[in-house]
Amino acid sequence: MSSYPVLSLEEDDLTITQETADFIRRALKQDLSAEEVRDILFKSREAIRITSNLSKALPYPCIRHFHFVCFFMQRNGIYKHVIDYARKAPADKAPVVMDLGCCMGTDLRKLVQDGYPTNTSNTNVYGCDLQHEFVVEGHSLYRDGPDTKSPTPIKFFADDVFTLPLRSETNSITSTGSFGLKDLIGKIDILYAGALFHLFDEEKQVDLARRLITLINVDDGVNEETIIFGRHRGSPTGEKGIMQMEFGKTFCHSASSWKELWQGLLVEAFGEKVLERLRIEAVVEELDPDSTSSFKSRSFNQGWLFWSISLRRPL
Repeated sequence: MSSYPVLSLEEDDLTITQETADFIRRALKQDLSAEEVRDILFKSREAIRITSNLSKALPYPCIRHFHFVCFFMQRNGIYKHVIDYARKAPADKAPVVMDLGCCMGTDLRKLVQDGYPTNTSNTNVYGCDLQHEFVVEGHSLYRDGPDTKSPTPIKFFADDVFTLPLRSETNSITSTGSFGLKDLIGKIDILYAGALFHLFDEEKQVDLARRLITLINVDDGVNEETIIFGRHRGSPTGEKGIMQMEFGKTFCHSASSWKELWQGLLVEAFGEKVLERLRIEAVVEELDPDSTSSFKSRSFNQGWLFWSISLRRPL
């Protein structure tokens, strides 16, 4: 994983946007003032620090700067299509969507708020993170855990994606009894990975992409499209390589090298036929600081790779 310096917490790390305040009010079903929303989010960040046994600092920029309430999923160009596509599905047969590396699960909750349908007879919205503490604090922040009066229809769980077998190895899976990513192999219709790939070096990013391919559903059925999309640090120079970012060095793909990587891995998994049913979009953008919560630094706002992959089924 990339090595980030440990950063001290500052009181001015959060700027509340109207969208953030409105989302929190709807999620908690309370008419809160902006100051009350701010207090709730600061308490949530402090809870993560304590439960993670950290000092008065956090090594994760996304937690320190409240990226867990920035709604980055909806910034992806395919976001509206994801919702429209799911809403066209027959009743109670909406596509299965998962946020891998979901942190506290805000993007998924916002997705449902924005109209993504949840099935009543079976779970179709999943959030997975390596850190169990994030899942617990997400339920605490939004007051929607399994034992609350208003439990979320989203199933959150903790697991390590690198324990998944490759697609060619899935016949050797053995059951461990507890629910995890292994139970979703070949079942995910829409897969999101936000701020995940840039945590790893080039080789590990390839390995991660192969694990994502293990999870997706490419069979014939009610839903005719599989989507993988996400965002992470990208190269603003047009060339892939190790970049010095505000929070340390990380390997960054360019838009073109990212497309080449996925095209190669999908051909590896499904053969040349996949090229006739494949569309890949990727663009490196600069964030608009006014549309996110707290990153006022121009160097941080530069170089974010937003991408999407669409596969027409069956393969």
